[in-house]
Amino acid sequence: MLMKTKLFIITLFTLFYFNQLSFGQINQATKTIGTGTNQIDLSIVVNSQTGVVQFTMTGPATKWFGIGFAATSMSSGSYGILANVGAGNPQEYMIQGQTTPSLQSNQNLTNISSSTAGGRKTYIFSRALSTGDANDYSFPLNPTSINIIWAYGNSTSLAYHSSRGVTSLVFTNPCNLPVTNLGLINICTGDSALIFGVYQHQAGNYTDTLTSQLGCDSIITQQLVVSQDINFQLPDVSVCHGDSALIFGVYQKSSGIFYDTISGSGSTCDSILSVNFTVQQSLDTTVSVSGSTLTCNQTADSYQWFDCSTNLPISGATQASFVPSQTGSYMAMITLGNCSASTACQAVVINSMSLATMNPVKVWPNPVKDVINISFNQNSSIRRFEIVDLSGKTILKSEISGAINAINISDLANGLYILNLEDEAQNRYFVKFIKQ
Repeated sequence: MLMKTKLFIITLFTLFYFNQLSFGQINQATKTIGTGTNQIDLSIVVNSQTGVVQFTMTGPATKWFGIGFAATSMSSGSYGILANVGAGNPQEYMIQGQTTPSLQSNQNLTNISSSTAGGRKTYIFSRALSTGDANDYSFPLNPTSINIIWAYGNSTSLAYHSSRGVTSLVFTNPCNLPVTNLGLINICTGDSALIFGVYQHQAGNYTDTLTSQLGCDSIITQQLVVSQDINFQLPDVSVCHGDSALIFGVYQKSSGIFYDTISGSGSTCDSILSVNFTVQQSLDTTVSVSGSTLTCNQTADSYQWFDCSTNLPISGATQASFVPSQTGSYMAMITLGNCSASTACQAVVINSMSLATMNPVKVWPNPVKDVINISFNQNSSIRRFEIVDLSGKTILKSEISGAINAINISDLANGLYILNLEDEAQNRYFVKFIKQ
């Protein structure tokens, strides 16, 4: 069977923010402070799965700028991060109230990148949620809001601020989007589809996980449906022995189940056609001969005997056995189911003396009404008799033990019959008689 090959390629380039993390929580907060060239943009991502906080701070390229955490004023002892001091990377400070912040001796920030564009400078850096340093602020695993203070100076030299303020960061979860279900894929039996890099041929729901730039897991699902080919069972085909049948463009002579495929198109699967083809067994056309009785060896539905000299059917000769009334050549047409076969012509010779007055067997009266009498002019005795009609059908028969000289035929229908007698030497004698 020819199968179609379908290729489904799923391209995923832009899936980033999908389902909530399986084992951790990501919280993100963004804040814009001020306007114009002195504007400070702040983005913080708290990832409890990795235990890391990532910061993105953008401010004026010609001034220092910074924030302090968990504070509502410039009171002494707050944890702060100042960037662009001396045009350098962000560092950790202790806020000292109205005096200059003091640089911490232990620095736990990891600088990732810095860039300048359009008079503004951007720093990306990270640190652990909890550094173990008593002077550092420890970020909660699942923050909702954090108060902060902010300030920026007049230059990159750390000195009295040019402006300051108090605000708060409100955190949201960017990963709590539902699972994304991709479009349904439908293939036919024997086909396959490329799903998440693997060729699949069994129906089911398949999943994959991508990780966004924030670290969110992206759960995507793909459902695969396998449609069955359409099977059509055509009507059975039967032929006689020696015949053939044209099936799907090929002549077949042996029994079997044969198939053909009509290829589908688009979303339509193949159509599978099947035919149960049977070749009937050959008929036995042999004939057994016993005396002048011809018997077909094949058990069949019907029989018809013919006279080979005329090729005409013999009226009433429709049984498996046939007893000719005269010398000649005879054959039978055998029918079993839708098949017919003829036997070979079989010659039968009936001794003319058998039906003449010289016959050692004599019956009387003839025609007869009730009882037919028999006399046998031989040293041996009769051991069996058989009465058949002209079609060869046996009407009455019996073994004979001892002498017999009469047979009751009162139950026979009127007509012409043949009395078939066999003596102890297996000689056969035939006598015609008429029942009235």
